[in-house]
Amino acid sequence: MAAKKKKDLHTGLFIAAAALLCLILIGEAILFFNRISLKEYRSTVDPDTILRELNRGAYMDALYSVRCNRAAGLTEKQEPGFALPYAAADYYEAASYYLAFERAGRSEEAKAYRAKMDEAYERMGEIRFLTEEMDAGLGITE
Repeated sequence: MAAKKKKDLHTGLFIAAAALLCLILIGEAILFFNRISLKEYRSTVDPDTILRELNRGAYMDALYSVRCNRAAGLTEKQEPGFALPYAAADYYEAASYYLAFERAGRSEEAKAYRAKMDEAYERMGEIRFLTEEMDAGLGITE
């Protein structure tokens, strides 16, 4: 009898955990599709929005915005106002890859991404101060 109660308790806990995980998954799916629909609705993101993303430390959001803009054909050559935020997003992307390759011991690839970081840094102009925060957030110490 005690074994049956224990089995029923385990089954109940399993069902409760599975239900909780399903609710979390459904919530995450709703947030994901909501975010995608907002980005598609605004097919491009203006430079001020990208700069706000960068200033609040949402570097991945800024990178995503830049990628969406570039996919839509909006380049910094067409719109010079996008040059600085695009450069900052490029820096963050290169720094992320640099760190990954450096930690993996793949020095040639790390060196290539370090060069991309330096190139993006040169293009960043007056917002170069963001690189300190980006590096600190990624754990790059140099």
